[in-house]
Amino acid sequence: MFETLTRRAALLVGLLLAFLQTCTFPWHWFGAEGDEALYVLLSRSLLQGRYGLEVLPGDPGFYEVTPGWPLLLLPAAAFSGDSSFGYQAWAALWLALCDFLVFFWARRRLGTRGGLAVTALFALNPLVLSRAGVVMPELPGLALTLAALLLVDRPGPASGPGLGALLGLCYLVRPALLPLVPACGAALWSRGRRREAAWALGSAAAVWAAWRLFVSSRGGFSDAGEAFAALSGAGWRGWPKAALFNAAEAVTLWGRTLT
Repeated sequence: MFETLTRRAALLVGLLLAFLQTCTFPWHWFGAEGDEALYVLLSRSLLQGRYGLEVLPGDPGFYEVTPGWPLLLLPAAAFSGDSSFGYQAWAALWLALCDFLVFFWARRRLGTRGGLAVTALFALNPLVLSRAGVVMPELPGLALTLAALLLVDRPGPASGPGLGALLGLCYLVRPALLPLVPACGAALWSRGRRREAAWALGSAAAVWAAWRLFVSSRGGFSDAGEAFAALSGAGWRGWPKAALFNAAEAVTLWGRTLT
């Protein structure tokens, strides 16, 4: 009985936090972050069986962006049409999902009360609130990451192929999450769950390879290839300079976000 009441209280707290986050909707002009409009156009293109921006003659394929977030945006594209509110509301739901996933992850370590405290700290963090309703891949990427971590932390056996597919989706939503694949594989391997680790790594690699082969077969842009070509042209001396530049840009972006 007490456990049932605790679960209900946790659900109510989660809904309250989601409501408070909704009240912080940025309501900025759509496309303020630049790539928001790009993801929306790609999602609307997917509804018609293509993958382009529909603004260029002949509507050529646009493969510079992985299709994960445009795919997840399909419900908003199907029902909201030209209204930006539908896309922003859909993005807000992903933030609410992050709240609940943070709670489930923290509860395993700290119990229900500790999980609620951690969730509240996450949900009301100014950095998190600044992303409320923003149609960018950070929040769905975070939700998928939390789901993957929950699968890795399962006390019983998990589905290696299922985890690998989820990790592959993480990459398709946000390519910066690619390091999550070896990290989860190493975590499973260190716990003696080597069969699951092998399946997860293999499945995620298959998703990554399928997308890269698809892009290369259509002469698409390769961000990794372009970066390697640029660094190779600069010589090996360019690698430390590029690393320092990227680190400085990361700190700058962090500071701008907090302010």
